[in-house]
Amino acid sequence: MKKLSKYVLLVFLCIFTINAQDKIEPEIKVTARNYGDSVVVRWAPNTPTLWLLCNKYGYKIERVFYDVIGTEDDEKTVERTVPVRDAIFKPLTKEQMIERYKDEKHPQGMVATEFLYGEIDLRGDEVGPIADLKAKEDEQNMRFAYTLLAADLDPDVADAIGLRYSFKIRDMKDIQDSVITLRITPLVDTSIMAVSPVTYHIDISFINKLYLKPSRLYTESGDGHIKLNWLRDNYFTAYYIERSTDSINFTPLNTKPYFYSDEKEEASDNADYDYDMDSNSVKTDLPETDLADSTQIIHYPKATRPRFTESYISYIDTVPNGKKYYYRVYATDAFNDRSDYSEIVSGVAEKEIALDPPSDFKAIKIGPNKVKLTWKEPEHKDKLQGYFISHQHTFAQEHIDFLTEELLPPGTKEFIHDNVKEGLYNIYFIYAVDFSGKYFPSKVATLYLNDTIAPLPPKNVSAVVDSSGLCAITWDHNEEDDIEGYKVYYSMNLDHMFNQLTDVPTEMNMYLDRVDPSLLNKEIYYKVVAVDRAGNHSDYSEVAVGKIPDFHAPVKPLVESYFVGNDEVKFTFIVDNGADIKKHYFLKRKENAKWDTVRTITSAEVENFRINLVDTATSEAGIYEYCMQSEDASGLFSSPSQVVTVKLNERNNTELFIKLEAKYNSKDKKVNLKWKKPNFSKDFHYVIYKSTNNDGWNMYESVDKETLEYNDSQINESTNYKYKIVPYRMGAKIGNGEEVTISIP
Repeated sequence: MKKLSKYVLLVFLCIFTINAQDKIEPEIKVTARNYGDSVVVRWAPNTPTLWLLCNKYGYKIERVFYDVIGTEDDEKTVERTVPVRDAIFKPLTKEQMIERYKDEKHPQGMVATEFLYGEIDLRGDEVGPIADLKAKEDEQNMRFAYTLLAADLDPDVADAIGLRYSFKIRDMKDIQDSVITLRITPLVDTSIMAVSPVTYHIDISFINKLYLKPSRLYTESGDGHIKLNWLRDNYFTAYYIERSTDSINFTPLNTKPYFYSDEKEEASDNADYDYDMDSNSVKTDLPETDLADSTQIIHYPKATRPRFTESYISYIDTVPNGKKYYYRVYATDAFNDRSDYSEIVSGVAEKEIALDPPSDFKAIKIGPNKVKLTWKEPEHKDKLQGYFISHQHTFAQEHIDFLTEELLPPGTKEFIHDNVKEGLYNIYFIYAVDFSGKYFPSKVATLYLNDTIAPLPPKNVSAVVDSSGLCAITWDHNEEDDIEGYKVYYSMNLDHMFNQLTDVPTEMNMYLDRVDPSLLNKEIYYKVVAVDRAGNHSDYSEVAVGKIPDFHAPVKPLVESYFVGNDEVKFTFIVDNGADIKKHYFLKRKENAKWDTVRTITSAEVENFRINLVDTATSEAGIYEYCMQSEDASGLFSSPSQVVTVKLNERNNTELFIKLEAKYNSKDKKVNLKWKKPNFSKDFHYVIYKSTNNDGWNMYESVDKETLEYNDSQINESTNYKYKIVPYRMGAKIGNGEEVTISIP
């Protein structure tokens, strides 16, 4: 059923060059034929669903006129439409169809009535909702296919189901430029299915008769039958075959339309390939007849290499052996117009003596990239037309190469195959071909040519390690066509030996490796080697470097010592100060409250893995907790150090502030800084901060509490400098300083 449905669609729709590989959008397909005095217009929906909707709502056909209005300087073309008839085009009702075709003069009318309105049940033995949906789909396709086919075979049926319109040219008024324009509009609800009207132009000056006819006929002889074959042409709807014993007087072999070959037979005939018939027909001497000079009789095709193209229709005629018969075929199209006859072909049924295949078929290496093929010829060489040889590298290979353009003639017993690639299996068959085009394959001959050429190293190798430790190694596929796969190697040290990761070569150009999170390495190194089918290994690829993320948090800081005074706490912390340590955080909170960062210490400020800090009393006395935490460059934090709990009193003294004077001595090219000692009895020191051209403050120099003057000789011309003096105690800032700017000319 599916086969017929597909066939019928092709029959009508091939006129409109549908590409079956594309997604079919719902539309109306239109064609017309001008007979000189009259025109027939045919149309059809291109999907079963659209067909059902159009059966319900119908079609409207209008003539379209293009009127020119306005002045000569301002002409406009206005479209005007006039219905060709008041009634819409749609199928007759069930009762009307039964009444119209009750006399059985139109068999296709009865077929159309049955498939339009009859009951069809295709569920079979399957049950369930899916089976019901599938049966419904098959039913819809069947109704669509057979109804359209009936319309193609009988114009009266096409009229009855609303898919045909005809008119006399003499009855058409106001013909513009020898063109009649029609618009066919499907009256379906476009919210249900989007489908557009079709505007079709008919040139009444051009008479388009049916010039095509069935072509490429040939016969095949069998025991008690002759098989007639011709090229499938989807333009035609049906075929009619005629036979003759004298090539002059023919009688029909089929009274009913012939559509296609028996499904099993056609499937077996066309499953693999057909023959190229274009330039390989054999013309034979004709007997003395009254045939026209243009008539030719083709006995057998001259076989060539099989090819995976074209489709033929076959008809098997049962006849006695030994008698010559002649055949011709004509066809009808979607207008039920009849084509001219095909060329005449002949055939004789005879008991077939099968041609044996070539024997003792061998493949022998006779030199670099050169193979000699030898065989023994079959018996019944009078039936042998020649040989062809196939070559492939695997039995699963889709594309099969043939080593000769033409058949090797009978008497040939060897063939030299040049330019054979090394490192590949070579699989050969030789086929003996008889004069009917049938071929008989030998047993297989195989040969492997050793490959000694190593492939090139893989290119563009890269390695990327993610945060989970998964490393993706990728590379470009080699261009050689005999690559078996690739081997991947790794090393944790660039100077050490690389170890193989892959047990066997991988066909993919990617490999996933898992990096051990416990490793302290910052990088991992990979190389890739290409391996061909002969086992040849390429050199190593260039090294790919995988950057390993930091999986290890910094070491937990230790509290080496602390001292609690009346209004201050002194700490010494031991910290991890490796190369990837970014910062250390001195944290403080009131008991069980949220932690605050008292100070951030960079790794540059750490001396001998120790940090000395002082925290003075806050304005609010109470119990406070302190700890230290470290962070590395990957954003990983250490565990907090031991929490130190202390009780602090209120601090009575106010924060220190250092006022500063700065002068530039152009003679000495120095900046002189002076300040006064604050009223503070504890031990402390000063830190001189300096900024150059507003690039940020930098600790420039440290002096003791007795020093109240400093000369800066590191001065450049045309530069602005800023200074401030900040008091520190036990590594902690205990005040701030006045900022002073000096501009050097």
